[in-house]
This record gives sequence, structure tokens and C-alpha cells, in this order.
Amino acid sequence: MAQLEESLAAALSGSGHVVGVVSEAGFGKSRLFWEFAAQCRSRGILVLLARGAPHGRSIPLLPVVELLRGYFDVGEHDDAAAVREKVAAG
Repeated sequence: MAQLEESLAAALSGSGHVVGVVSEAGFGKSRLFWEFAAQCRSRGILVLLARGAPHGRSIPLLPVVELLRGYFDVGEHDDAAAVREKVAAG
């Protein structure tokens, strides 16, 4: 958690950061990020979530697409005009 907080402080000061966390299943990675995201939200920091899916391996950049859909509030059933309107408003 200290490393995440340190990287967040650097990012908030204008230095972009990426943090990778790797461990075996069951070691608490999801819980760590859930807690960190909750702390960020409580401080008014925008938190976006994207997940990879095994079936998405054949879809290039699927997590990025999901991240952008969440940011612009684009639903699966939105038509092209609605998507353009939401992206322009965002």
C-alpha cells in the first residue's frame, strides 16, 4: 500500500506512473487494489476500472476499450450517434 501511495503522490504531482503487482492466486491483489481505489475515491480522485477477460485475447486492447467505455458512460447498446455525443460531452 505504501508503494501505491508513493506512486499516486508522484502521479498527482505530474509524473505518470504504472505499478505492476504480481503474485500467486489468493495473496490479496484484488483486495489491495479494492482498498486503494476506495481510498482514492474518498479523496475525490477519479478511479476507472478495466479488466482483461480470457475470451478477450483475440480482441486487441479490450481493457482499454472497456476503460474508455466506463469513462464516457458508453453502453453496449448505444448507437454510433450516442457514442459520439457522449465522447464529445466528456
